[in-house]
Amino acid sequence: MKRAMFAAMTALVMFSSCEKHEEIFFNSPFVSIADENGGTKTTVSKDGNNLITVVYVTLSASAEVFSSHIEIEYEMLVGDGLKEGVDFKVQATTKSPITFTPGIYTMPIRIQWFKNADFDPDKDNSLTITLSGSNLEGMLLGYPGPDSRKKSYIFTKK
Repeated sequence: MKRAMFAAMTALVMFSSCEKHEEIFFNSPFVSIADENGGTKTTVSKDGNNLITVVYVTLSASAEVFSSHIEIEYEMLVGDGLKEGVDFKVQATTKSPITFTPGIYTMPIRIQWFKNADFDPDKDNSLTITLSGSNLEGMLLGYPGPDSRKKSYIFTKK
């Protein structure tokens, strides 16, 4: 009896299913920004001088979509405690827009940080880099989904 019950249960499990499983592949191009560890924020020492930080803009697109160059634009929101050229500088070769040529999927943004004798810790000493546009129609900025994770990177100078 136990064998018959086991055989019946096995057959039931093996031959029953809700529906045929079809694999669905995600094929929407998107771009994200993060540091080498996948993080989206970091703290920079106020005492660091000529310190270089690098974040990476990474493109995800199929070969059929990525047949010619793709430009990604970004904006910088600078807190009232920082000033470009005094506290930091974006290296010229990594300024917006960043151009991806076919076969290149990661490009750096390099920020050089300077020691500023007039640093005020009570002000907003943040620099936020936000992906803002692309020449490719349908390009998602940040990870797909309602939160658009990894669309921005935040530096805080302390």
